[in-house]
Amino acid sequence: VKISADTCFACAGGTGMGLQPGAAEPNPPSLAVAHELMHNFQSSTTGIHGQYWENNANYGRERYMYWYAHLFTVASNLEAFQPATSHWDHGHGRHYYLSWPIWLYMDENPDGLKSLGDGTAGRAWVETKENESMYSALERVIDDSVSVQDMLGYMARRNVTWNYSQKAALNESVSHGDKDILARWTRADLRRRPDASDVWQVSEEMAPMQTGYTTHELIPTPGSSKVIVNFRGLQDTLSKADFRASLVVVDQNGLERYSPLFRAGDACLALTPEDSRIYVAVAATPEKFSFISWEDDKFPYQSHPGKARMLYELKIEGAEPVEYTPTASGEGAAHPNGGGFVSKSASVAATVYVGPKAMVLGRAKVLAQARIEDYALVKDDATVADNAIISGHAIVRGKASVSGFAKVRDYATVSDSARVQENARVLQRALVINEGILKGDATAKGLAEVNGSAGSFAGGDAVLDGDYGAGHNVTNGFHYGFVPYGGTLKEWIDTRKAPANLFAAYSFDGNRESLAKDTYGTTDAYLVGAPVWHEGTGAVGSYYTFDGKSQYLVLDRSISDFSELTLSVWVKIDALQDQPILFLGADELHSMSVALANGVVSFVTKNGNLTEQLKSVAPLKIGEWSLLTVTLAGGQGALYLNDDVVAEGKISTRPDQLLAPNTSQDAQHNYLGRDATDGRFRGALGGLYVYSRALDAARIAKLSAGTL
Repeated sequence: VKISADTCFACAGGTGMGLQPGAAEPNPPSLAVAHELMHNFQSSTTGIHGQYWENNANYGRERYMYWYAHLFTVASNLEAFQPATSHWDHGHGRHYYLSWPIWLYMDENPDGLKSLGDGTAGRAWVETKENESMYSALERVIDDSVSVQDMLGYMARRNVTWNYSQKAALNESVSHGDKDILARWTRADLRRRPDASDVWQVSEEMAPMQTGYTTHELIPTPGSSKVIVNFRGLQDTLSKADFRASLVVVDQNGLERYSPLFRAGDACLALTPEDSRIYVAVAATPEKFSFISWEDDKFPYQSHPGKARMLYELKIEGAEPVEYTPTASGEGAAHPNGGGFVSKSASVAATVYVGPKAMVLGRAKVLAQARIEDYALVKDDATVADNAIISGHAIVRGKASVSGFAKVRDYATVSDSARVQENARVLQRALVINEGILKGDATAKGLAEVNGSAGSFAGGDAVLDGDYGAGHNVTNGFHYGFVPYGGTLKEWIDTRKAPANLFAAYSFDGNRESLAKDTYGTTDAYLVGAPVWHEGTGAVGSYYTFDGKSQYLVLDRSISDFSELTLSVWVKIDALQDQPILFLGADELHSMSVALANGVVSFVTKNGNLTEQLKSVAPLKIGEWSLLTVTLAGGQGALYLNDDVVAEGKISTRPDQLLAPNTSQDAQHNYLGRDATDGRFRGALGGLYVYSRALDAARIAKLSAGTL
C-alpha cells in the first residue's frame, strides 16, 4: 500500500492511502490507518455492496485495538449510538458505520455455532455477489445445521450486555455519548395495545428491519419466581417477516442467563433474588433476505419489503415493561400549576402547566399558556412559549425554541438552535436539530432528522418520516430516504407531491395480513380479526367487509392530534341498525365518534360533561356506497353525506383535547369499525382519509368523485 499526503483526512482504495498528519498520530495510534487499510483489502475483492464497506472497516479497526490493547486506555471503539440504532438494517445509511458487531460475532463465535469462527467474516465478504444481500451469501458459507436467522438472534442477545471476549472494554466504550437521546432510544419502551390492555407492542419506528434488532427492558414483579413472555410476530407476506427472540436475565454480578431462541409462543426463565435486570432481544430474521440499497427512488423506505419494519407484540408474566423516567437534580421546587419539578435557575410563568412527572431544568424558560406534560423535559437555555405542548418523554434542550401551537411529543427531541413553530408537530423519535426549522402544519415523525442552516425550513403540510434526514426547504409531500453524507436528496423531495393537507390515506389498495397501509406515508393501521379484503374500482376503490363481531382497525394516535381536522370514509351498510363507524378518544367520556342509529348518521363529541352533536335526518341507503365526511375548525363542525352538508353547528371541543396521556401505559383508543366498548360495525368500509385542516365544500365534492 502506497501512503501519501492528501486533502482528505483519511481515505483509501486500491493500493493507495491518503492521509493528513492528524490521521497518522502515533500516541495513541491513529485508528484512521487501520480503518483505511481495510478499504485497501476490500478493494481486492468484487461483489459486496458499498453499504457494508464502512462497518467492515470499523471492524478491522476494532480488531487492531484488541491486538494492541496495551496502547489504548479503552481497547474498543464501540460507538454509543450502535445499540440505539441497532433496529436499522445493517447496511442502512443511518447505521452502516456502526453495525460492525455482526463481523465480531461471526469471528469470535461466542456461542460455539458450527462452521463459525475466525475467518468467517472474510469468507462472507468474498462470497457475496453483486446486488446480493450479504446474508444470502452467508447461507452458503455456514453449515446447514446453523441458520443465518438463528445467528442474528444469538448476536442480538449477546449485544444486550456486549458479552464477548472484550466485554469490559466494549461496555466502557459504549457508555459515552448523548445520554438524553440514548436513554430514549437504546432500550425501546413497549406500549400498551389499546384494545387489549395485557398486550404490549413495539412502536413502529423502533421495530427492527431485516437483520436489525430491538431490545426492551423489563422490571421483575416483586416476589416473582419466573418471567414468561408470549411472543407474536405480525404476519407480512411481502417482507416475509420472521423473528428470533431471547430473554436475557442479568444478576447483580453482571452474569447473564439466556432463554433458548424463540419465534412465537411462550418463553420462560427462572428468576432469583440476585437478578437485577431482564431484557427481551428481538431480531428481525425474514425467511429470505432482500438486497436493498440507499437509493430511495429504487428501494423506497415507505413501501419496499426489504425496508419494512417487522412488528410484534408480547404478553408478559412475572415482570412489567420499563417506561423511561428522567430524574431531577439540583435545587428546585414543585410548580404550583401541576406539581412538576422546576429548577431554581429556570423561569416558568404561573400560567404554565408542568405535570407532576415533567421537569424544567437549567436556565430554561416556559412562558404564557405552554404545557409540559407526562415525563417531558425542558432544559438548558431552551424556550417554550405561547400554547406549545411538550409531552410524553420528549425533550427540548440547548437553545431550541417551541412556540405557537406546536407540539413535541412521544420520544422526540428538539435541540441546539432549532425552532418548532405555528402548528408543527414533532412525534415518535424524530429530531429537529442544529438550526432546523419546522413550522406551518408540517409533521416530523418516525426517526426523521430535520436540520438545516439559516434560510431553510420544513413547513406547509409536509410529512417528514422514517429515515428522512435533511435541511432542505420542503412544504408538501411525504419524504423518506437517506444517503450517507447526502441525507434525503433534493431530487427525491422535488418529485414527491401529495394532496394538500393530507396526513394519512387508507385506500386499502392491497391485501395485507396485519396492516392497512398508509398510501403515502407510514402511519399504518392495524387489522384486527381479519376483515375480508375486496378489490374495487371507481371512486370507492378497494374495501373491507366487517362481520359486526370481532373485526376492526386500530388507528394511530397521531391522526386525531390536530386542532382542525377532516375525516372522510366510504360506508356501505346491509341493514338499518345501530352501530359505530369511527371512534377517536382517550375513553368513552373524552371522545369523538361517527355512528349510525337505525342507519342515521351522527357525529358526537364528549369532553367530560360537555356533549355536542351533529346529526343527519335520513338514513343511509342499504347496499349503496356513501361518503361520510366530518370537518372541524374554529369551534364549528360540519357533517357531509357525499358532497352535501347534512348538519352543521357548534363543536367547541378540538380533536387534540381528546387524547389520552402520552405514555406507554396509557393507550389512545382510535378505531375504525368499532367503539370503545362492545360496539362493532357490520358492512363494508372503503378508504379512510385524514386531513390536518377543515376542507371546503369544493374539496369534499372532489373526494366524493374519488380525487384526494
